[in-house]
Amino acid sequence: KAFDGGVTTFAVLAPDSGYGRAVSAAFTAEVVALGGKVVETDTYAADTKSFASAASKLGKGWDALLVPDQADKLELLVPALAAAGLPVRALGAKAGSSRSIVLLSTAEGVAADFLVDAGRHSVGALLAPGFYPDLDDEAIGAFVRGYQREFGGLPTAVGAYAFDAAQLVQRSGAAG
Repeated sequence: KAFDGGVTTFAVLAPDSGYGRAVSAAFTAEVVALGGKVVETDTYAADTKSFASAASKLGKGWDALLVPDQADKLELLVPALAAAGLPVRALGAKAGSSRSIVLLSTAEGVAADFLVDAGRHSVGALLAPGFYPDLDDEAIGAFVRGYQREFGGLPTAVGAYAFDAAQLVQRSGAAG
């Protein structure tokens, strides 16, 4: 999507974790394969709660930032980006008088509280969570309500995919 909008120069700010390293490596490989560049890669401790230092260390020379992390971390990071002079803009929007960035994130576990805590700082961000338990969506909402009845709580991406896999196995066995 970012390439379609003319962005070809990226930075990565990721948790120092297996997930952060794996997603960063996959993203970098894809960017390079498409002819782009990842010009900066920085990490932060996986248990980080304050992102002012990480945001202020980000250099220049890139237009989009990938943050492969949970939404609860992202909601702490985006205000720190704005405070560091890196406000988020929508893909294709002009940068204006200050430097602004396109934000990309996996934002796993994104929920309504993300909008309350970080919505104004992340307008235009491209978020790609693995699963969002949207009660207002007809199909997903029915699944989420059934999952809540059966297991209690909202399903995570792993829970949703596991439930789907179990249903496929059950159906294939029933068909012989």
